[in-house]
Amino acid sequence: MRALCVSMLLLVALLLPRDAAALENLERLPPDTLWAVAVRDIKGLKAKTESGPLGAAWNHPEAAAFRAAIEKRSKEAASDITEEIGLQPSEIAKELQGFAAVYSTHFRRWTEGDYSKSEWDICLVAEIDPERQERVHEIIRQALSEVAETAKRSAEDFRDTRIYRVEIEQITTDRDLPESLRGLEIAHEVRITIEYAFVGKYLVLAEGPKEPAKKAINALLSPDAPSLGANESFRRLVQQTRAAESDVIAWADVPRLTKIFLDEEGQSGPKPMEQLGLDGFQPALVVWGLSDDAIVGRLAMGVGRDRRGIVEMLYAGGTLRETSARRVPADVLEYVAWTLDLGPAWQRFRAMMRSIEPASDAMIQAWVGTARMSMAVDIEADIIERIEGEHFYYTRTIPVEQRATPTPIPGMEFYTPPVPTSTNTTLFGLSDGTRVVEALEGLFHKLTGEPFQIPIEKREQDGYALWGFKEDAPVMDAMRMFIGLTPAALVMSSSAVDARDAIRRLGGEAGGATLADDPIYQGLRARVASENLRVLAYTSPDAMASLGGDSEEDLISTQFLSGLLSIEPQDLPPASWWKRTLRGKISAYALHADHIYGEEIIGLRR
Repeated sequence: MRALCVSMLLLVALLLPRDAAALENLERLPPDTLWAVAVRDIKGLKAKTESGPLGAAWNHPEAAAFRAAIEKRSKEAASDITEEIGLQPSEIAKELQGFAAVYSTHFRRWTEGDYSKSEWDICLVAEIDPERQERVHEIIRQALSEVAETAKRSAEDFRDTRIYRVEIEQITTDRDLPESLRGLEIAHEVRITIEYAFVGKYLVLAEGPKEPAKKAINALLSPDAPSLGANESFRRLVQQTRAAESDVIAWADVPRLTKIFLDEEGQSGPKPMEQLGLDGFQPALVVWGLSDDAIVGRLAMGVGRDRRGIVEMLYAGGTLRETSARRVPADVLEYVAWTLDLGPAWQRFRAMMRSIEPASDAMIQAWVGTARMSMAVDIEADIIERIEGEHFYYTRTIPVEQRATPTPIPGMEFYTPPVPTSTNTTLFGLSDGTRVVEALEGLFHKLTGEPFQIPIEKREQDGYALWGFKEDAPVMDAMRMFIGLTPAALVMSSSAVDARDAIRRLGGEAGGATLADDPIYQGLRARVASENLRVLAYTSPDAMASLGGDSEEDLISTQFLSGLLSIEPQDLPPASWWKRTLRGKISAYALHADHIYGEEIIGLRR
């Protein structure tokens, strides 16, 4: 019952069309808001969406099965709520207009005996037509009149506002559980308090043990009272994300939520947040906006001055110069470039591990010493400390006519190994790369001899070494890896052809178009801020079209998306629909002195 009541409120929020800046009203939420999702001008965006590229794509004949499957799932979820409490979420959703926010101010976890328990509150504040208040009141009243007969119904006047309340106590036994779980003799007592009220032009609908309705009413009736808008972190993040321009705004008090989920409430001794340096992360704001040719998302998360552990490791590197886009073929499916100086990051990782387990230093030193003695390689000095600067990764499709024929592995003739349908290549930037080449050359030569006898061999490519499995080595094609050694970069690829191509491009010797020349990449890249970038990622229209699952190579994408949406894979639109709808995606993340900033742009075809 409790889960359904919470689901009811969440589903109402998800059913809301989203439009316009919700900033002014979001600022009036309670100051202790843990998380919130806010929107405004609901009817405006509905018209905007229907008349734009998303509306055209949704109503396209190729999306008919997809549309029907999503509508079916929505009706099933709504019917579960309706069956339990009589309320049809769509009945309320169609009455809402203007601003709406779903948020929580309380969440607590604790352990009682062998069971982990939790309690939370959740509140919907939404603008409705004052002339429709009686209709909305009747919808809710009638729905809640059909809940358990033992429910207690009452009303209370608070600040000249009538709060209607329904308190439900219910014992859940194994008879209420799925058949597979019956016989466990579980009895769980559930207490639910549902409250609703009308404050001016707003509906307040809440559930939880800490009287969230009163908090909401106080916030709405007292513009000068403490509020989320007075939170310094909130105000700063609003500026950084340009939230006033956005359609949807989501707030998360990351430090408080992290403490709750790491179960630090009342914990004595070392805290996981401090040991991992997670206390360096501050609140976050995520905003989304819809234009006639893109969906644009922005994120900003505060970072404390005392950087340790994971947070400090993120800052181990310089800004992205983006030279890699000119070294990548134009036909990539996915591409990611990032900066990281692995040496400083490694030392910070060791410091973090020492704070968690002092003996970890000795274990790491033993591992490094063993490698030095048996392989004649100083892992830290010869490799880790030399990987720095800009690095990048990309994938490419293998043409059907060039794909390998499955070859059974000796002793596993009953098994048909998968044939790769795409290649992946990674380049790690190096400093003093000659030392890395010498160290790895010595290591690979050792691996080919006693006692290892790994079937790898060295090939020459443009004067550089290219190491990989021998052609007759009993290894699945999906596991083959080729490593190119150059003073400029360490190249790792699942394809010998791509590894050679990458080495030639490093020297500026490869011809042909690069990603930097691609007009779609250029158009999306031009919309992303450049200051202090550390990560830049691009997904091509062809890769996004793989969600359509038209071929065997798209199987993973199809299964993932269908599982996420809880629909059958065959109900997803074909690749042609995705290509017609999506122009590509680019994401970028930057590190500033006091915050992390990110942008994601999904291009839409007009």
